[in-house]
Amino acid sequence: MRVIDIAVIDEPQVTKVTPARNEKTGDEKRPLISITATNLGTAPTAKLTLKAGERVELNAVAMTYTNGTFSYKLTKDLADARYTASVVITRADGKSTTYEWPFTVGTPEYSLYFGQLHSH
Repeated sequence: MRVIDIAVIDEPQVTKVTPARNEKTGDEKRPLISITATNLGTAPTAKLTLKAGERVELNAVAMTYTNGTFSYKLTKDLADARYTASVVITRADGKSTTYEWPFTVGTPEYSLYFGQLHSH
């Protein structure tokens, strides 16, 4: 008989974020920042850090929790810029995960596109 060990990652798993990764918010200067996860156990918490480059807009603020989704609604307008949201989700048993994603507030002057210019 052969024994196989299978590693099980027992930590929160992120399934969705808003604004979506690399999304542009357009005229929305106070976007709802949310993160949905599974395997949250009991009494999970989440803390959000929001940066624009090296400038910290929010530092480890608590997020509201409802049915598997943590959210934070901004109370002031953000300047047009590219932001990185970083959320640390922690379960009651101490297991945690950190998830980061970029998005842009406003509409950038230029958008980058990738593709093949000519092919047959």
